[in-house]
Amino acid sequence: MHIYNDIPYIDDNDPKHRLDLYIDEEKQQQQHQKPAQLVVYIHGGAWRMGDKREFSALCEGIVGAAGGSVAVAAINYRLSVRGDAQTRHPMHLNDVLAAIRFLTAPGAEYPGSGRVDAGRTVLAGHSAGAHLAMLVALQQSPTATTTAAVVGVVGVGGIYDIPDLVATYPSYADFIDMAFTETQRVTASPYHVARTQDVLATGIRFLLINSTADELVPSVQAASMARQLVARECADVSLAVRDIGTHDGELFTEQF
Repeated sequence: MHIYNDIPYIDDNDPKHRLDLYIDEEKQQQQHQKPAQLVVYIHGGAWRMGDKREFSALCEGIVGAAGGSVAVAAINYRLSVRGDAQTRHPMHLNDVLAAIRFLTAPGAEYPGSGRVDAGRTVLAGHSAGAHLAMLVALQQSPTATTTAAVVGVVGVGGIYDIPDLVATYPSYADFIDMAFTETQRVTASPYHVARTQDVLATGIRFLLINSTADELVPSVQAASMARQLVARECADVSLAVRDIGTHDGELFTEQF
């Protein structure tokens, strides 16, 4: 396993504009494998906390389980700060798009790029990260340079309908307001984007996962999102709802 740490996807000094690339180059060479399919992992944390390094074990596990046929890029993005309106949406989304653009641009060169097939990129995210992954898939045309390479989205414990989440848990308004204006609660919710706008990326494969033991994000978020994707004629939508642990623990259970 080789880990390329802190690759800048924007040329500045902001540590939130960095990503780590996990790739098993040795196994690729031993088995004469083709370049590894790229998975971009987007961490959660209510758009206000979290760091890519917290998920190093998860990223290594994904690469290992795939036998070296997959590489994982875990990205950081800027986080919302209380009282700073400049750190609200679409700041997080813009950073994620910049990272995807950096990784998938034709002829892109970065450490490990020669071992990666970025033309078949899967976006994977947890909680707020799943929200961002879904927005990328829904708001961009599959022929756009930003997302042309995206072929799949995996959302775990995802937040897709912000107004419904706040209605269920009114106390969440505290951190939601750090990241979104009142209007953006709707316009930045993937469920409402899919319901009110044309969904161009109907060829993307979607897998939405939610744990019945998730105490922070109810399964109805994933179920409603899946139904909306099907209603908009997305061809490949899968929904998995079962007990795989708590919200913060579900990524690290044997069941997952």
